[in-house]
Amino acid sequence: MAVLVERGHHALSIAEVQRRSGASRGAVLHHFPTRAGPVESVVGELVARNERAVRAAAIGEDSSTDRVGRAMRALGAVLTEPSYAAELALWSAARTEASPRAALVRAERRAGRELARVVGDLLGERLTKHPRYPSRSS
Repeated sequence: MAVLVERGHHALSIAEVQRRSGASRGAVLHHFPTRAGPVESVVGELVARNERAVRAAAIGEDSSTDRVGRAMRALGAVLTEPSYAAELALWSAARTEASPRAALVRAERRAGRELARVVGDLLGERLTKHPRYPSRSS
């Protein structure tokens, strides 16, 4: 994750993961046999970090204000996080490279469900009962 945040997608290699982790090449290749492996793995961590940032921002919001405004400000807070910048860097690379694109699409499908859950928690049940709001199980 640090490689992605500090140096971008092109620096995220099996060799760099090995160097930074201190693991043997065999151990790294066992967990990540292809370059897509670290990408897919890091997306889950990016999503978790972004969720924590949203929740932390929501805690700091005045609970007497409207839920939608509070949710929008909390979601906006994540835009300044390094993890959000790293996710954008991955999407940028995915425009022209099939390997990160496939890994990102798989990971983002899972992340979409998490996003619906986080936003649902911010908005509250009254607003998320609408039939067009994504269900927490979809």
